[in-house]
Amino acid sequence: MLMIAFTSMLLALLSNNVEAMMMDSSTDSSSDAVVILAASTILGQENSGLSGSVMGGTTIYMKVQGLDQTASNNAVYIGKYPCIISDKGVNGLFMNCRTSKPNSDDNNLSGLQIVVKVSGKPDSVCASISSKCLYSYSQYYTPKLFYVSPRSNYPRTLSYWRAKWAVSSTLVQYLEGQFMGANRCDRFTVQDQYPDEINFWDDQVVCQVSAEIKAGYYDYTIKSQSGYQNNDVGVKQKKVYSDRTYNSKVLPVITGINTNFASPEGQILQILGYGFSPIATENAVKISGQAETIQVLSSTPTTINVKIPKLSNLPSAADATESSVFIQGSGLHYTRWDISGLNLNCASFRTQIITNQAQLDSRIQFNGIYPEPDVQNQFGEYYGQYFRGFLKAPFTGNYKFYIASDDCSQFFIQTAQTKQAIRPDTATAASGWNPYRNYWYEYLSTSNSIKTISSSVSLQQDEFYYIEAYHLNGGAGGYLTLSMEIESATRKSNSLNSVYQISSSYTPVKEVIELTLYNSAGNTLLAGKYQLQFTFGTKTTPQTTVYYSYTTGDITPNANANAIKNAIQNCGGNYQVTVIATKLDNTGAALDDAATTFAGYKYTITFDSHRGTVQYRALPKIVSPSLNGGTPVSNAVRTQEPVDPISGTFQLKITINGVETLFQVAESNYDLPFDASSSLIADNIERITGQRPFVWTVGRAQDGWKWYIVLRSHVEGLTDLSISSNVLVSGNGDVTIAVSQPITDSTNLLFEPIPNELLFTYSQHPQVQVEVQYQLKENDVVVETENILAGCEQSDACDFTLSDAKTPTLSAYTVSGSQLSLTLTQGTGLKVTQSDLSISFAGADCTNIQATLTSPHTISCTLEQLNGQNIKEAGDNQVPAVHHKSIGFSKVDGGVTGETVNLVITSVLPATGSPDGGTTITITGSGFPKNLNREFAFKIDGQDVHPLSITNTQIVFISPKKASGGTGAISLSFNQKTLTSSSFSYDDALRMQIQSLEFNQKSPVFKGEMTITGTNFGTVVEDIKVTLVGTKSYNAKVISVTNTSIKVYLRGGMPGEYLVTVTRKDYGNSYANTGDNSFKYIIPITSVTLEDGTSQAKGSEAGGTVIKITGSNFIKGETLVFVGIAINWLCEIDESRFTSEVIYCTVPAKNEYYNDPAQLVVVALQVTLESVCLDTTNNCKFTYDNTLTPVLNDYPASTTLFTGSRILTESDHQKPDYQKLVQRKRFLWTEESKKQGNDHILNLGKSPRRDMLSAADLVLSQQKTYAPLDTETLTGTGLTSEVSVVFKGPITQTVTATISGSSFTYTIPNLPQGQYSTYILTKNGYADKIWVTVIGLSITSIDAASIGGQLLTINGYGFNADKSPSVKIGTTECTELSVVSSAQIKCRMARQSAASATVTLSQLPSENNSAVPLTATFSLTINQSSNSPTFTAISGASYDSTQKAYLATAGNVALVFTGVRLTGTTIAVTLEHMGHKIAGTVSAQSDTSVTASFSNLPAGVYSINLLVDAKYAYISDVSKQKLIVSASLPTSNNPAVSYAGGATVTFTGTGFDTVKGQNSVKLCGFDCPVTSATYSTLSCESPKLLTTSVLNQYSALQEPARYIKPSEVTLSADTATSASKFFDLLQSTYYISSATSNCYIQVDFGANRVLKLHQLRYIPRIDKSAVLLKDAVFQYTTDGTTWQTLLTVDQTVHTGWNIYVPQADISGIKAIRLFDSRGSTGSSCQLAEIELKRLGVIKQQQCILCSNFMQCRNLSQWISTYYSSKCCQLLSNPTSGRFTEEAVITITGTGFVNGQTTVTIDGVTCAIQSVSATQVVCKTGVKDLDQTQLNGVFQVRVNGNLAVNNQKFIYATKWSDINTWGGYEYPGDGDSVIVNAGQTLIVDVKTPKLMQVLVEGALTFSDEVDTSLDAHYIVIREGKFNIGTELVAHQHKVQITLHGVEEDVQMPAMGNKVLGCHQCQLVIHGKERTPTWTLLSSTASVGATQITVDDAVDWQVGEQIVITSSEVEHTQSEKTLLLSVLTRKH
Repeated sequence: MLMIAFTSMLLALLSNNVEAMMMDSSTDSSSDAVVILAASTILGQENSGLSGSVMGGTTIYMKVQGLDQTASNNAVYIGKYPCIISDKGVNGLFMNCRTSKPNSDDNNLSGLQIVVKVSGKPDSVCASISSKCLYSYSQYYTPKLFYVSPRSNYPRTLSYWRAKWAVSSTLVQYLEGQFMGANRCDRFTVQDQYPDEINFWDDQVVCQVSAEIKAGYYDYTIKSQSGYQNNDVGVKQKKVYSDRTYNSKVLPVITGINTNFASPEGQILQILGYGFSPIATENAVKISGQAETIQVLSSTPTTINVKIPKLSNLPSAADATESSVFIQGSGLHYTRWDISGLNLNCASFRTQIITNQAQLDSRIQFNGIYPEPDVQNQFGEYYGQYFRGFLKAPFTGNYKFYIASDDCSQFFIQTAQTKQAIRPDTATAASGWNPYRNYWYEYLSTSNSIKTISSSVSLQQDEFYYIEAYHLNGGAGGYLTLSMEIESATRKSNSLNSVYQISSSYTPVKEVIELTLYNSAGNTLLAGKYQLQFTFGTKTTPQTTVYYSYTTGDITPNANANAIKNAIQNCGGNYQVTVIATKLDNTGAALDDAATTFAGYKYTITFDSHRGTVQYRALPKIVSPSLNGGTPVSNAVRTQEPVDPISGTFQLKITINGVETLFQVAESNYDLPFDASSSLIADNIERITGQRPFVWTVGRAQDGWKWYIVLRSHVEGLTDLSISSNVLVSGNGDVTIAVSQPITDSTNLLFEPIPNELLFTYSQHPQVQVEVQYQLKENDVVVETENILAGCEQSDACDFTLSDAKTPTLSAYTVSGSQLSLTLTQGTGLKVTQSDLSISFAGADCTNIQATLTSPHTISCTLEQLNGQNIKEAGDNQVPAVHHKSIGFSKVDGGVTGETVNLVITSVLPATGSPDGGTTITITGSGFPKNLNREFAFKIDGQDVHPLSITNTQIVFISPKKASGGTGAISLSFNQKTLTSSSFSYDDALRMQIQSLEFNQKSPVFKGEMTITGTNFGTVVEDIKVTLVGTKSYNAKVISVTNTSIKVYLRGGMPGEYLVTVTRKDYGNSYANTGDNSFKYIIPITSVTLEDGTSQAKGSEAGGTVIKITGSNFIKGETLVFVGIAINWLCEIDESRFTSEVIYCTVPAKNEYYNDPAQLVVVALQVTLESVCLDTTNNCKFTYDNTLTPVLNDYPASTTLFTGSRILTESDHQKPDYQKLVQRKRFLWTEESKKQGNDHILNLGKSPRRDMLSAADLVLSQQKTYAPLDTETLTGTGLTSEVSVVFKGPITQTVTATISGSSFTYTIPNLPQGQYSTYILTKNGYADKIWVTVIGLSITSIDAASIGGQLLTINGYGFNADKSPSVKIGTTECTELSVVSSAQIKCRMARQSAASATVTLSQLPSENNSAVPLTATFSLTINQSSNSPTFTAISGASYDSTQKAYLATAGNVALVFTGVRLTGTTIAVTLEHMGHKIAGTVSAQSDTSVTASFSNLPAGVYSINLLVDAKYAYISDVSKQKLIVSASLPTSNNPAVSYAGGATVTFTGTGFDTVKGQNSVKLCGFDCPVTSATYSTLSCESPKLLTTSVLNQYSALQEPARYIKPSEVTLSADTATSASKFFDLLQSTYYISSATSNCYIQVDFGANRVLKLHQLRYIPRIDKSAVLLKDAVFQYTTDGTTWQTLLTVDQTVHTGWNIYVPQADISGIKAIRLFDSRGSTGSSCQLAEIELKRLGVIKQQQCILCSNFMQCRNLSQWISTYYSSKCCQLLSNPTSGRFTEEAVITITGTGFVNGQTTVTIDGVTCAIQSVSATQVVCKTGVKDLDQTQLNGVFQVRVNGNLAVNNQKFIYATKWSDINTWGGYEYPGDGDSVIVNAGQTLIVDVKTPKLMQVLVEGALTFSDEVDTSLDAHYIVIREGKFNIGTELVAHQHKVQITLHGVEEDVQMPAMGNKVLGCHQCQLVIHGKERTPTWTLLSSTASVGATQITVDDAVDWQVGEQIVITSSEVEHTQSEKTLLLSVLTRKH
């Protein structure tokens, strides 16, 4: 079986690992119109609300009848906006597409029509009410991302996205995914943290950053049920060191290193982590505190291998002190604890950490690093978190720090000392409770000593400052953000903005009450306690009146004023009071406050906030008293009534760019209430500015309050926020309301949170640091580079300290041959095992390492060799380098003596070279670097030279050009050793000179020969290389060489200048005098003028000016002309005047984005090859001159709004008509491109000028309806002496106008129905106004007709033969219709019965693809028999009343008509059958008689017709117009026939029709194609005999499975009248039974035919649930009586095609039926369509011969006698040959007969050379692709009989054959290849990386070698793509790799990076694999390296398998490479 792995869009047919895959290239057999049955944005819910995001991305799920099953042949539009269908977006009736983003200025986005377009079919209609097919882009359904925290992340860590998700809260799966760039967040590994439900408006969802993501900057994307999101202002952050912004930053992270200890000798270190670059040079590694350069050896996204040099001053672990600080990595150290049950505040939390952190250790939830101090509702409740690290100041200046949290938090920064981890004593900023990121809340609302926004802190650039942040969170979620303000002199995107304060106030008269309580019994205070109660009303159930009751807590009699205040304010009444306490004596008299003896208090209570109306102002009562110790006296009295508080409204306005906008409560209501909510204010600001501010209030509205407004980003042009109107009132006079700015605008920058790039962790030890390079590119140009520092996952993970004691010591070594032996002493605490060691000596790697177990260790290994000798690189005192992976390189004992190896040169060949360089030199010697990866310097005369190759004994290089004063001195420096040599020298005698080129310029597409003239070239072709050196260099194929000339073949190249260089073996490069070797590929333009050839090229801005371009190298069919740089802005070429030197073209209108009137004219070949301007007069420019643009004063009178203009936006309507363009999607074209002669599609993807997926359509705004010959007069200015009117629509037609002064008049020409863009054309081009001329469809006149029939002439307008016109006379069709012109139709009217009839003309509309035709009617007068030609009898044939027809015998027949009014100018008598007419010879005529004779009249049944001029004669008895002509049965020659057919069967007799197509012959139910026919003989070619026994013997005769046609079967059902509806190729019709039981529908294959079933597929009734069919049974019978179950419909049945493929083909089937015994209580057999794919066979015992001229007869005896294996089975050799030349082939087989054997290949005769009984030799002919496009038709005949082909010869060319490519050069990288129709190309190589492969013929892959095909685009357009066959599976590896990136140009209707199939055949059959899948025997755990499966498998090492998800989510599947197959389970 074929296993396909998609890796970076790689389609790999893995080695010996193939499966059969058959792609049915046919489109859906349904011929339905396109009908949208249902549409929804929710999967599984038909016709749900159709609304989605204004950002696009909403998935629309549709059920559509009439889809093409090739996704690219369908398109969907939402209004004018395409809805993108994925390559898997079509399945049966179902389709889904994703909406595109509409124009931002389009305000017409509601109720847009959904239209489905299917190639070759009319546009869709909506099955239900039209509103079900309307879609709206909606802000309501647009997700909005508010925040992501943290913004910077490490791979695999969690980020938290807070957003308006716009998805159903109960269906979390409607959130399709979260993406950072193209990297999907992995929600599944954090499933336990994922919400079960998502709130529509505001919720937080976790995202695990992909483990595979590379460090860099990424955008966020939400893909949800509703589409893509908008981002709020809080999402973006400005970079610190540039003005660019970003959404998210991914940081690399180090998870560990293979050792934390360093050897003093250096080491190879492996760094583990995530986010690294797989490109080694993009990673930089450092050791903090060390200056040495560290070499990166290799890298992957998760590992980096580096070489650490000797580090001379690296500290050891023991060197660390408390003051030691080494910067570690990005981020902050971070610890989080569970604090539940602890009584902590922020201050005590910090104290606990400082003084006794160990007590918290058991509560640690997380300990590691955090990227930046921003946490939002992530960690539940009751936790404390602690951040610490260093802040690096980016600039010198004053900073402020902002902190906001829930609950409390504190921030500290140490500024007294830098780069010291010293805790400061005092917090810099602190937060109690603030909304998320709203630092201003407490800052403006409270008066805390340490505020949320700190005072200014002075910091110095690049200094490191120690910082700490502490945060406590209690119940529910919490958050913390620590941000930073930096001074800036200029405004940036993150500059601070004004904080606005709106304040309302008035002078209140407050309510005052007095409460007294004292002891009347004496001046002592009462004891006990009491409560105060404020109450009103009576409590009832239900509560219908005002009732409340608020009671304080217990109060003691000695309570002071503050105690009373607290008691009242906490009683639940929401009271705000001020209390004054006055001491009383026992009489109630007031005492001085200094009195020490008193009896109680009077409390004067002032209500600072108005309590409301009287009923809400209850006086307090003393309740629940337990007072004692005296006699209590109490009283409560109101001493001052309050006046009414604030009420009323006010208006607020905001001024932006001078425009004032009022806030509103609702539409047209601008009066804000006095208590306007903060959300109302925020909503208005968001509506006006697009950003939502922070808004909150302080105080109470009725008493006057403050609204605070914080704009979170700068609003450009905002100059004022002010009160527009104040209608606020109170009971005490006016209310003031004002706007102020407590914090004004500032250019200072706010970074929230503090960016990761400024935050660093630290350690007391040196640290391994990794930086990953990130490059920002714009238009492929790097505009910004940043090295992103990795974080260190744990505090000690990156420690790297010197450990001399651990390092082993090399104490001795010896070398014997290739064996190295050494002694190694173990270091302290480090075990030595052979698996930990790697060893090299003098550059030679050592393998097969063996070591003893105890120290000192004896170690042996085998040294690397080259040519049988040990590799020895140069170096002094070299000893074995022993590396231990846990410490590094071993030390060397002082007594060990090393080996010195010198650099030695033994030979230099050749020893001389040309001073012009280019000589390939080989140096042999010893001590050289063993490969190019070594660090060395190689120079010639001081010039650096990069060798082609290098080994330990050989260097190959190309000599450079001789330096001034140079001698050729060689210098090699390596390993501190340097070698110089003078063995090479330059020799002037070796110089070659190019003196001239045959020509110096050619077209970029030129392919041909060129001669180079010069000296010293030699004569050996193989010694010469010719190169065109330029920006891109090309090799030219050398054809021949003499000493003075070289002939080369050029194959074209990119336009540009080149120097031709000749390189000769052992000589070098050529030289040339200036210009002698200059060559250009060029398309020169010498002039661009007007059509006259002299005038400056300028004209109307509306386009239409014809220009003349002169130059050279233009190629017809491959040339495009662009005007300016706009995409697809093409000048329309006049092909009729095109030459290689002159182009005439009509310029397009001025593009709306062209600011410069003068635009460059560019001629391009093959899209990409652009011209060079040599025009010194006009500089190849066309000037759009508005003074030359004709201006019409107005549109034609009575124009109306064009019906199609609804898709224009408001801004579109403001544009000139010629710039009203709408982008539309193109379909993949076929015939259109073929007409061009050369396919521009071949050059797709090479030029930014061409976007082949889209086209710009002109959409006009005005229309007017005309009839032909109407006239129109218009006026204007700028008209020239010639004015014409151009109509562009279904046809293009130009008429000349008549000019009179400033007006002109024109006449509407005869045009087919449709809409015509109407242009006024002058000599300067088109006028400014364009409109739509509408031509309708109308019948204006028809002459009276005869009752017997008539050749009608219908006059009118709008007729169009291309739009399927049809005419009905009443209800009968008018046949033989011919559209003479757009104004006249002729057709044949059948006989009529009435005196008049309505003529109805129907014609499809031209303006759209609607299936609903237009109609025009006319009332036709019909002359009755009394006024018409009439005949009453016919003689010459006898009338048979039984058959109701005249009878005659085949042969010569004369018919005589008797009647009246039979004279006329033209008399014709015809006998007609199914459109076939036989004309008689009229020999006599009169008014009452006509005689007509017929010679050799064939047998048949005919209609008799007598035509008098245009009138058909009438006869009252219609049966007397029928003639039956009979003939006797013929005889046949009964030839001997091969099972393969082919023999000619000849019938002899009379009555055959001489027109071949009017005869038909069937043998045994199969067509016998008629080859010739005369009156007396008929011949046909016998078909194959496809019996079971024959096919068992000759499998090659088996035909491919195909679908059965309705015409091949007989249908029956229990409801017979509806039987045809389930097999009519229409999905919209369906069968339904009325039977109460035993319903059935049945397909029978005929009495003499049986079926071999290959596949059954069916569609349930599409408007009902498919599950209705459950438990119905498909059955078959082989004997016509007994029914066997084929398939029982189960619960998996679904809407659309259900496919059943039997395990093996089922033979001998006579009939198939769907049966349901339940009848109407079950499914009622409700089936829309059934299709059967069969391999057909017949029963040998029943063979019938039938024809249209005789009855059927049984030929069984004839068959058994003559149908036999009369011919040969054959093999051919060779099996292929080129179609351009003759080839001799040998065919082997049996049964060949000399003189009777013929061979044809694709219709081309293979000339017989010799024939024997077992062999045929013939010579193929040349196949002319213009004459035949047959492909693969190989026929060998013996006496007409076809041979059975076991193998065939095909016209094909091999990729490896140079002659396939013209004999000169193979295709290279970036080339495109076309396989033309009728051509076969065999891929037998690994191809280069092609741009495109276009297959219109056949592309097949050789099965003799492994092959590969690499391309950006592979398009099979009406061609074949074959890998193996169904009978012969492909055995070798085929790898198809698609290249490209998302931004590549899109293939029309297919996209990019695509293997596309358009009406093609794609066949892939690989080696059978059994099984193709199996089940895991046990769960495969994370990290498992071994699996066990249930079935025995044939998997091979190196193959790739997929372990699928155990859930429905496909993203959990994993690809795995097989390293071994241990056992096979049975």
